[in-house]
Amino acid sequence: MTTVHPSRAVAPAQLASDPVLGGLVGLIGDAHGDAGFLRGAATILAQRGCTSLVQLGNFGLIWSGTRAESRALDELNGTLAKLGLRLYVVLGSLENYDLIDALPRDASGTVQIFSHIDLLPRSGVVLAGNGGLADPVHAIGWLSGAASLDRSLRVPGRNWWPAELTTDAQAQGLLSSPIGPDVVLAHEALATPGLLAYLGDGAGWDPSDLTYARTAQREHTERVLSVLDPGKETLTVSGRYHLRHSERTILRRGTADGATQPVPVRQEILDRERTPGCFAVLDLRGPVPLLEAP
Repeated sequence: MTTVHPSRAVAPAQLASDPVLGGLVGLIGDAHGDAGFLRGAATILAQRGCTSLVQLGNFGLIWSGTRAESRALDELNGTLAKLGLRLYVVLGSLENYDLIDALPRDASGTVQIFSHIDLLPRSGVVLAGNGGLADPVHAIGWLSGAASLDRSLRVPGRNWWPAELTTDAQAQGLLSSPIGPDVVLAHEALATPGLLAYLGDGAGWDPSDLTYARTAQREHTERVLSVLDPGKETLTVSGRYHLRHSERTILRRGTADGATQPVPVRQEILDRERTPGCFAVLDLRGPVPLLEAP
């Protein structure tokens, strides 16, 4: 996967000749360590013609570091190898960041845990398209992390890690890109009116956990909005909330003069593992990215 760095000039001809994910990208919601689900999803998405796969956080297969976990990863990797697909993971909240951060990374910050499974750096932008010189090429951004709403019920270092929140420095792969993304992939979702209405007032949750999660979501939303092109609708796709949600809305971001600016977005949230809305296909072959059921 080729990362677009801020220092690298990108001309239109280069965009058309350097697709990264291919024209059909299979997107997969929360997996929570269910390798069987991921094998099945990969098979279905391969039948749909996908050229690569991206899992949107709460991957959960680097959790305990056990032999059983290693076998599950090996079996998943074997399935991906047979299908000729590579799986890229955008990290979420419930990940063992102590184990993950100890793994070796390449120059771009990617962790290759098996031949066909990569953990992406905490943020970035890549170029993707169908591959022909005359075909459209789209900038695909991603931003990892989210806040665990049940943090107070978890044990730090055992089933919760404070590194689940992406820092400003870790977000620079997206925020400093010279190319505004056409699509943003993430575990966390934008704080859109429809999603916030669904989530309600948070009754029943610990107040400090609720504040922690809401603050993190607002920060995520502000970061993403800061890089979007206000002149067009941008597609965002995420997981996290264990529901299938579609929403078109206009959000507002602050400007340097203290005013606000409207930014149109289309938000799509994928459901968790083994549900009807847990994966989709991102079609990048045309001038506008499309999200379709597999």
